[in-house]
Parts: sequence; C-alpha cells; structure tokens
Amino acid sequence: NKDSTEVFSVLADGSITADGSITAAKGGVSVGIQANTTKSGSIQLFDDAGELTVDMAGTGSADFKGSVTALNTPTAWVNFAGTSLVVRNSYNVTDITRQGTGSYRVNFTTPMDDPNYCVQVTSTAFISFIDAVNTNYVDISTASFDGTRGDVTIVCVTILGGRN
Repeated sequence: NKDSTEVFSVLADGSITADGSITAAKGGVSVGIQANTTKSGSIQLFDDAGELTVDMAGTGSADFKGSVTALNTPTAWVNFAGTSLVVRNSYNVTDITRQGTGSYRVNFTTPMDDPNYCVQVTSTAFISFIDAVNTNYVDISTASFDGTRGDVTIVCVTILGGRN
C-alpha cells in the first residue's frame, strides 16, 4: 500500500526496501543507511554516544574510528630512528628497546596470538635482519653491507598475521 507517508516496505523474503534513509538502533549500536537516485549511498555505524565509528561510502571507500582487524591488514607497524630510538609513528607497538648497536627489540602493545607471523624490515642504507620472533616482540638488526651491525636514521617494521 503506497501513500505519501510510506518510507519503507518489508518484502516477502524479509528484505527491506526504502526511499531515503533508514536508521536502526539496538543495544547501543545504530546503523544508518542512505540511498539516493544515483544509486550511491552510504552505511554508517554509531556507538553508544552517537559518535560515528564507521562510514562506508557508496564509492567503495570507508573510514573507521579505531582499529581494523582483518587478515590482510598489519597487526603492528613502526617507523623509528635507530640512532635515538625516537618512534615517529606506530600501531600496536609500545616501544623500541636497544639490544646493542644496530640491534632492536620491537615490543607489541597487544601480543600476537601466534608467533608464525610475517615480519618486514626496511632501513636506510643498511641491510636488515630478523633475529628472533616472539608473541610479545620481534628482534631485528640493521647492518652495513659487510654485515657489521650499525644504527641508522630510519627503521620501518611491519607485522602481518599473528592473530587467530
């Protein structure tokens, strides 16, 4: 039954069709779906306080407040100065501990579930080594081309996997 006040319809298969937007809320989570005549729309998720936590645009892009957990996203990463241990930026890394010249321990904020994760290390003008892998940290080293350990200005470490 269509009249000027009808906003949505429930179909026989249980799906809902709508012109405009729908907002549903339960247990402190609300979901908003907006559509327009160009067939692009968005899905938005809000937390208890009404803060936008996920905004998925009809273009395929998405913005998330907080962390994203997926098999194809890094579980930890850091960019730091090997010479001073200053962390420039990081995710899921509490700090860097110097183990010796050119040797560093990257400590995780949240430990990995499994030590069989992938480690990628890059640094400036030196070769890089993975010395030890643990659920709480990874030990890495940077060295000159003859293998002598040495400190460098930029060290980047990326961890993939390690989550069940």
